[in-house]
Amino acid sequence: MRCSDPAPRSKFLCLAPSWRSSFSRGYVYNLTTSDVDTLQLFCQQLFSLVSAPLRVAVAMALLWAQLGASSVAALALLCLLMPLQVRSPAPSTDTSSKKC
Repeated sequence: MRCSDPAPRSKFLCLAPSWRSSFSRGYVYNLTTSDVDTLQLFCQQLFSLVSAPLRVAVAMALLWAQLGASSVAALALLCLLMPLQVRSPAPSTDTSSKKC
């Protein structure tokens, strides 16, 4: 069996038996899938980080074409409001504490 198979469960089988005996298969599989999910989320956020300035630049170019110099006011307002865009926690959906 080759260890180049991309499935995490088969990679576990390529480890030395002495190492495998110290950890359960489910534990290693859980760690592997958690790392893969984290890497996937990182890639998505990295794409957003790179594409956001490009989207703003395209929007500003289109605004400049339509409005001219007054589009600078939109850019200034965008820059002033950026610090206020802090994510607030999601509202709780727990209904156990509410009275009927």
